[in-house]
Amino acid sequence: MLLDDWLPLYRISERHARTVDASPDEAFAAFLAMPVGCDPLVRALFRLRGLDDGAQTSVEEFSGRPPFVRLAAGERELVFGSGRGSDGFARTPEQWRSVAEPGLKIAANIRVVALPDGRARLATETRVLPLGRRTALGFRLYWIVVRPFSGLIRRRWLRAAAQAAREKG
Repeated sequence: MLLDDWLPLYRISERHARTVDASPDEAFAAFLAMPVGCDPLVRALFRLRGLDDGAQTSVEEFSGRPPFVRLAAGERELVFGSGRGSDGFARTPEQWRSVAEPGLKIAANIRVVALPDGRARLATETRVLPLGRRTALGFRLYWIVVRPFSGLIRRRWLRAAAQAAREKG
């Protein structure tokens, strides 16, 4: 898994997955092409966070727009992250790797696994590594508030991608 190459050690993680009635290639393509603001609730959550609502932005495009940076892409996995150090947000994978204490590294992936029956398992995982005690405390407090909404967005992404893949297939 490419995500392991970028953030093998982390303090916080969240995973979501969904089986899709489509081939792995169709499911992955549907996920990447799907608007990041896949429904009104997700668009509202993005606006509340101060981000573009993503109504016209694909997940693939979003993964490379600030404050995010595309870290790696494989045949069936895309890894993106956000890193913030004393110099601000990382803009390149190299800058992301060099974020040090006090700082914060977040890496997430979207990947698909082929199931024996020909269907696909779409999954997303988010990993967080706060660098430094103060950063860790601050992020934990932030995550208490944000985590339920972050998970909701990912579950709605998976549902929308599964529906889009079924419709194309």
